[in-house]
This record gives sequence, structure tokens and C-alpha cells, in this order.
Amino acid sequence: MEKISHYILHETIRKSRNSVTYRGHKENEVQPVIIKLLRTIDATPSEIAQFRQEYEFIKNLDVQGVIKTIDIIHDEGGFALVMEDFAGIPLKDYFDGERPVKGLDWQIIHTARNHHQAGQAQSC
Repeated sequence: MEKISHYILHETIRKSRNSVTYRGHKENEVQPVIIKLLRTIDATPSEIAQFRQEYEFIKNLDVQGVIKTIDIIHDEGGFALVMEDFAGIPLKDYFDGERPVKGLDWQIIHTARNHHQAGQAQSC
């Protein structure tokens, strides 16, 4: 099984040009987590800084519906954000399927609005 730092990676959830997102757990714990690993082989200093900034922004964001960050780690495998896992799926995968469940549209809009408002408050 693949590992990064003290986290065991179970399944790949998503791959992008800059990162790979996994579902896993911390060694000796059962609580599942999401691990977003920055592909540092190709990462520029600017991308690494942006990754750290993403961690700090989400860590300080207290908005219902937004995933909480647990940790940022760095080892020979690269930089990774560790976030809570609520057993969800990426929105892209969700919207590629059937029409969303009634009410989910409003839940997404409400969460996005709260996220936007919190972001504006932090920048003031």
C-alpha cells in the first residue's frame, strides 16, 4: 500500500495536472481522510506557495458545508493537504450523472455564498 508521511493511501479519487487526491487514513487510526498530494516533480515555487495558501485559507475558514483541513505535510513524497472525509464524491462526478437531488442545488448555492462571504471578511 502507498504511504505519505503517516498516512496510508487507499484509493485515487481524482487526478489533475497539479495534484492527485486520495482517500486514506492515518496509521493506527480508523478515521478516514482525504489527502491532496501536490505533484512536486513539476511544481513551481509559485504552485507550492499557492498550495500552502490554500491550506491556510481553508484552515481558517469556518463555514458549514466546507471541508475542514486537518494538516499539511511534507516528506519525500511531496506536499499534501490532509482533510476530513465525509464520504462524498467530486461535484463533477455528481453532475455527470442524473439530475441532482432536489434541494442539493440550494445547498450548494448556500455553501458557495457562505464561502464567498467568509473569504471577503478574511480579506478585510
